Amino acid sequence: MRPRDWAALLGLGFIWGASYLFIKVAVRDFPPATLVVVRLGLAGVLLAGLVAVRGLPVPRSSWVWARLVLLGTVSGGIPIGLIAWGERTLSSGAASILNATTPLWAVLFGHWTREEPLGADRVVGVTLGFAGVVVLVGADPAAVTREDLAGAGAVVLASALYAWGILYARRTFQGIDPVVLAAGSLLGGAAGLVPAAVLSGFPAKPSAESVGSLLALSVFGSAVAYLMYYHLVLNVRPTQTALVTYLNPATAVFWGWLVLGEPVTGQTLAGLVLIVAGIAVVNSRLTAAGSAAAPRGSPVAPPRSPRTGSGRRR
Repeated sequence: MRPRDWAALLGLGFIWGASYLFIKVAVRDFPPATLVVVRLGLAGVLLAGLVAVRGLPVPRSSWVWARLVLLGTVSGGIPIGLIAWGERTLSSGAASILNATTPLWAVLFGHWTREEPLGADRVVGVTLGFAGVVVLVGADPAAVTREDLAGAGAVVLASALYAWGILYARRTFQGIDPVVLAAGSLLGGAAGLVPAAVLSGFPAKPSAESVGSLLALSVFGSAVAYLMYYHLVLNVRPTQTALVTYLNPATAVFWGWLVLGEPVTGQTLAGLVLIVAGIAVVNSRLTAAGSAAAPRGSPVAPPRSPRTGSGRRR
């Protein structure tokens, strides 16, 4: 990856690592669906203003907008809502570690779509990673409650949806400016969850901490972060984009311990080590293959979408 890609990856890891803390605080007062609509809607409006100020070309095709709503809902609104729902019972650190399975899902989906083949070493990596999930949730079935399983399952499902979104965006939106893509997907994700938010309601008197956390999630965790995220999605390989989850857990565990007093147990660390080891095994083959396939310093061009053809902006 180029230096600017690494800068985007590191910045995104720091911001999204802190987001688990803000979600944990905001979900005390805001229902998950309401939290998602406010978070994504406000961020989408901010980025739409940036699109207007910069005079960026906006897609006019209803086909493109329908898919932006699909991307924003399935790989934005729903995963964020699932994580918020899971953090009602999980610590922010545990949620971030479970979300670190995103690169493992990216490998499985990449194999399914024939974008990145699944070799024996990747099978080992995926197995290690999901063993970490089992350790983190609890290896003793008698000690695991239904709430634990439901919360963990929600976050793991969110991770799978994030991975699907990386592949879908790369295949579908080549040629669209990342700012336009981020704004459209955020607004689409907010629109897709409006019915659920209406049913959930809005808290009458949310605390200042919850409101502040939600604003931080909107401005930094969504508006700023999505600019970095879609830059990576459109410029590097899916598994490399998913490497942001290397950075999220350490940041999230640290802030959860420092601000919320969440315990850092041996089980937490063991789960983290296994998941990160699995990602490392998976990524070692990707790095070796990329080095062999391309000259030093030359970025690997992402595949063009069959529907975008020349990749021109709409």
